[in-house]
Amino acid sequence: MVILQVYVIVLIGSPSIYVIGPLGAAGTPATILGVLFLLLWLIGLVTRQNRLLQATAVHWALAAVCVATVLAFVAGMLRPITAAEVSSAVRGLIMLASWAGVILLVADTMRSRARLASFLRLLVLMGALLACLGIVQFIWGINFIELLHLPGLVANESGGSLYSRSGFPRVSATALHSIEFAAVLGIILPLAVYLAFTATSRRAWQWTQLGLIGVAIPLTVSRSGMLGLIIGVVFAVCVATNRQRLWMLLVLPVVAVAFRLAMPGLLGTIRELFLDAGQDQSIDGRVRDYEAVEAFFVQSPWVGRGPFTFLPSMYRTLDNQFLGILVEQGVIGLIAFVCLLGTAITLCLVTGLRANDRQRRLQAYALAASLTSAAVLCATFDVFGFPMAMGALSLVLGAAAAAWRLRHTPAGRPGRPVHRTRVLRGWTRAALAGALALCLGGGSIAIGQATGGFEAQGSLLLGIPTATGQNRYDSKTDVPGMGDIVVFIMNSAPVAAALSNDGVEDYTVATGQGSLERYTEVIGNSPLVWISTRASTAEAAADQSLRVLREIKNQLAILQSDRGIPFGVRVLVRDDFSQPDVFTRPVSRAPAVGGLLLLLGLGALLAVAILRRVPAASREASAQPAARRHRIPEPARQ
Repeated sequence: MVILQVYVIVLIGSPSIYVIGPLGAAGTPATILGVLFLLLWLIGLVTRQNRLLQATAVHWALAAVCVATVLAFVAGMLRPITAAEVSSAVRGLIMLASWAGVILLVADTMRSRARLASFLRLLVLMGALLACLGIVQFIWGINFIELLHLPGLVANESGGSLYSRSGFPRVSATALHSIEFAAVLGIILPLAVYLAFTATSRRAWQWTQLGLIGVAIPLTVSRSGMLGLIIGVVFAVCVATNRQRLWMLLVLPVVAVAFRLAMPGLLGTIRELFLDAGQDQSIDGRVRDYEAVEAFFVQSPWVGRGPFTFLPSMYRTLDNQFLGILVEQGVIGLIAFVCLLGTAITLCLVTGLRANDRQRRLQAYALAASLTSAAVLCATFDVFGFPMAMGALSLVLGAAAAAWRLRHTPAGRPGRPVHRTRVLRGWTRAALAGALALCLGGGSIAIGQATGGFEAQGSLLLGIPTATGQNRYDSKTDVPGMGDIVVFIMNSAPVAAALSNDGVEDYTVATGQGSLERYTEVIGNSPLVWISTRASTAEAAADQSLRVLREIKNQLAILQSDRGIPFGVRVLVRDDFSQPDVFTRPVSRAPAVGGLLLLLGLGALLAVAILRRVPAASREASAQPAARRHRIPEPARQ
């Protein structure tokens, strides 16, 4: 329990931009603790220290998420992939191991209702402290990310600077972003409602914590935060007693008026975020994401392009975690993640419906509301990219599994194991062994047959022809905006169709420092234009780049001749384009082999869990001779 307390404190109190230097982005203290939790859980499994615990549906759903992620990892390594994507995918697996460790340790260490309640009180306390930091930051503008970090850590990225929306600062406290700050508080808010509504002692403190969290969420000036706040308020109205509802009807209008007087214009700004959503550029950008998602999805619909490989620095930021999973892990990964959330919510609802006291009922419903808030917020931002938000979600998932396991346990007593005595048939064991063998054989064949590709890159410079006798290097050749026009034309559907008919299927055009990946938002700005083409052979890639160059010249000529621009002042492609550089885009076999071994390890672990149907104590009893297990009493001596 103590190590979980340390984890919660480190998760909230230590900004995730500070890491152990050599480990990079995966070296945050919370991530390292999560991986340690997984190792401890596995040691307990191997040494049979946790043999008395029965796996819940959350355990099995988590296993499905892990299998789907590793499967997508192996598939992603077998396509032409960049080193940056490989590094991000490996880092993502470490993050997944950390989240899994947190879920499993919380689920399997909450041995009594008192311990679970104590854990939830700590989580709400840290949420209230985070909210307090946000309120202080809103008033005085203090950058807590620069002030709060553990000694010995180094900054992996910049963060903590306040930025505003409609003149109001958007607070983040120790989170990476105001949306992450709002998401963490939105997940904790229903738990704070549960503690306040069921408090028998220290009621003022429980209500103060709820008030701090409720006040801090609007300070993020975000739609995501308000969605979390609405879910929390709806939950409070649904579970409150008649007396509590009456107090809410009296207090909430007073709070709204006080909030408006203390921060004039803030509530109106938040209202306009929803009313003017149709004209908001962020909403328009989210809508444009669907075109890119569709294009990447059709390339690998079932297993995706690889977990954590859709890098914002190369492609675009998907402000929807469900879309991100669909692109990176395909349909299989998305179904697994949705099942994890849905399973945990369902278990909590069933636990609440069957509870025989209000304390336990509200606790289960609060966990369901927290997970519902997390599920809704997953559709508004990429939660996998924010360690604090995913850490909070993992804690609540583990608590949901623990609440289900303790549903029949009296208060103050440890949970009792459920003994299962069903023995699987031999054909089931053979089927499991065959599935592992098929996975090994199929994966080995796929890794052996995977082939990379080739990419050709070349650059060209746009400019106006020099006059007779003029030094071309001293003349002014800048043509602002022309490179952007060329990129726009080359990305248009008619030009893409014409190049496709000419045998050029995979090409990109970018300016300056813009990304050469397709459907990217990383746009440069320069008269220097880059061309990239990809093909299965080096010769084809180089030839296609020359065809793209020829098409750029044709489009420039058509564009300017239609407007009657004299040839002497036309923007042309300078004679600086040489033979393009061709390099390989290899597959990553070594990470793929490691992923396959990890997948086999997960499969073996699941097979053992399925086959081990009888607890150790029962097995020892079954191994005793029948005469001892069914001893016939001896006749009484005369």
